[in-house]
Amino acid sequence: MLSSDRKLFFPSIVYLKAYHQLSNITSLPAGIYCANWDQQENHVCRRTSSLHKIEITLPSLPKQYDDQIKNLKFCLSWDFIAEIQRCAHAAVAEFNIHRKLGSSIKELCLGPGVAYIEISFRLLADAIFDEEEEFYTRDYTLKTIAFHAMLYKFWCYQVPKDKICDYARIYNLAQASRCANKLEPPGDDIETSTKEIARFLDEIRIHQIKLEEQFKQNKIEK
Repeated sequence: MLSSDRKLFFPSIVYLKAYHQLSNITSLPAGIYCANWDQQENHVCRRTSSLHKIEITLPSLPKQYDDQIKNLKFCLSWDFIAEIQRCAHAAVAEFNIHRKLGSSIKELCLGPGVAYIEISFRLLADAIFDEEEEFYTRDYTLKTIAFHAMLYKFWCYQVPKDKICDYARIYNLAQASRCANKLEPPGDDIETSTKEIARFLDEIRIHQIKLEEQFKQNKIEK
């Protein structure tokens, strides 16, 4: 379990420029931002390498999706930013509680912390900015994949391997995709979306296999 000396590491939200074109909504965005994952990656990889005595060579997300989320822009109001930060702090507080309980009960008690992280990245995904349209993206598939990809990247190397997909809600996405495929007849948008989601899920499955192999084979020589 994570204790007070193994805190969660988050990407930093970096201000890029002002944005004043959404005058028709009440909470005016403060500007356009991006998520800088570099420091978060360095921290979690270095800590995992030291803890497990392995050399970390596998990125925390398949390259195609890693590049995608690193290039995303977000249109965020101060209220959005404040709520993301509040949820992040609440998650850290939950994970830093030392609980003298059985493993299954500890896992149950971490539920609120996991949910706070989920909310943080859901807010980010909902604020993805389309630079061509100069407005929030209307691409449902992009927002869906980005949400789960950011969650997966966040949890990778921060929790045990068998918890990453669970905490990133990968199984929920797989189930939702299967349900959409059963719609008769499938529309073009639904069919394209489910194919893209299926491709993402396949890449995550491959990444999980590579992750397992890395922990088994890539031991650092003492």
